[in-house]
Amino acid sequence: MTEHSKTALLAGFFLLTFTFSGQQASAQSSSPGDSVIVEYSTRDSNNQVIVRQEKVDPRTVGIVVIDMWNWHWCKTAAARVGCMVPRMNKCLEGARKMGMQVFLCPTDVANNYVGTPQREQALAVNKLPLPPSLNILCPHPGGGGCMCGEDHCITTFGWNRMADSLRVLPEDLISSGPQELYSLCKARGITQLWYMGVHTNNCVLGKPEGMRNMMNYGLHCALVRDLQDPETFYDPVKGVTPDDNNARIVAHFEKYLAPSINLGDFLALNGWWDKDWIVDPVRITPWGKPERPHQFRDRQIVTLTTPLNPGVEIHYTLDGSEPTLLSPLYARPFTIDATTKVRAIAFRNGRPSNLESTGYFTKLPEAPGLPEVYLSTLTWIDLNRPSRIPVADRSIMKTKLRIHGETFTRGMGTQAPSFLTYAIEPGYAFFVARCGVDDYLNDINTGREVTRFPTVVFKVFIDGNLAGESPVMRSSQWAWSFHI
Repeated sequence: MTEHSKTALLAGFFLLTFTFSGQQASAQSSSPGDSVIVEYSTRDSNNQVIVRQEKVDPRTVGIVVIDMWNWHWCKTAAARVGCMVPRMNKCLEGARKMGMQVFLCPTDVANNYVGTPQREQALAVNKLPLPPSLNILCPHPGGGGCMCGEDHCITTFGWNRMADSLRVLPEDLISSGPQELYSLCKARGITQLWYMGVHTNNCVLGKPEGMRNMMNYGLHCALVRDLQDPETFYDPVKGVTPDDNNARIVAHFEKYLAPSINLGDFLALNGWWDKDWIVDPVRITPWGKPERPHQFRDRQIVTLTTPLNPGVEIHYTLDGSEPTLLSPLYARPFTIDATTKVRAIAFRNGRPSNLESTGYFTKLPEAPGLPEVYLSTLTWIDLNRPSRIPVADRSIMKTKLRIHGETFTRGMGTQAPSFLTYAIEPGYAFFVARCGVDDYLNDINTGREVTRFPTVVFKVFIDGNLAGESPVMRSSQWAWSFHI
């Protein structure tokens, strides 16, 4: 018995039809419907891995993809979803060719796909009554929250479809709710479901069409451990990473709920996978993107991992240049103390083994001291939206000014796009400010649904010349500081 490798992934998909491209896996691939060999991993009371092999008719297997959304309130969680997509696309392609049915279950947004053949075919099923529950229980594995460390992303919403790059084919089904999924399985002779997606410890486990529910209705279920990711946390000082937590939660499922499989290894065992395919990006923690960089105040500890490809050499750069074998070799988490673009790639025997990844980090300027004269006490000489009058010492909604949970007693609330113009009086030496997108959007249901969309850049001009500029700012980010 051997420990399987640590696991963690996410993915997403969009309603498009693609054709399979790239290298064929093997001339010995099984034909659709042939019995195939599956290796299931469970754990005993001593937490030792037990591997058993079974022959399975792939036509009795459904692949369930849970909550591969196009957005998550935690930026690192969202990036980890995207990093799962290349492997997921390859695995789902192989599973389809073997005769398995793919079910896509984006639990909050399935009905956004009404009118598509994948959703309409699911809706048309003859709905059967659910059987009495078997009362299968599983203790919660723990975890949940922001995976960025000190950044502490604030919970918002905004996902409205599956991740854009996940391939969805005409024969796939977009299902919603346990009765619909159960009825589809019965109608198609499916007796077992293999689960992938996010987040393992919450959605995959406990959503209405999640593993525990469907096991209670009599379906055999397994966790696809190379294509899932939990909500956990990041504590680099203690050496705790999301991938460490992922391995722990996979072990929890194997011990208390259901077996796991490695879908890539399963496809390789049955001739549908090429071990030379490069499908897994290097994972960066925390993981900011250009449109959503990771903010930090003083220093940030950065971790690079390749949990599905152990034993490789990770090389990285901090100046935006392309990483090569001559770039610094990653040996342990490193610290950055300035705005940085991290690029990383992994090699095995001198050849690339992982896809390159890029992480964007923005160091926040030091907060300035308080001014002697506040803008809210002055009279502006020009504004561009007379129908939306700026509000002194309040947000545009007349609430207290609040950015990332910090309340400000003085300031100006306005609505972008807008500008305010003030006369510079003799004796004014500095302009100081802290700015950001007000938190009031997070306090109302309709606002929470759209907080991922607004982006703002704050600029300061003096006599028509740009004197200061913020990066792209979003809801729930820390305030940006000016000292001019």
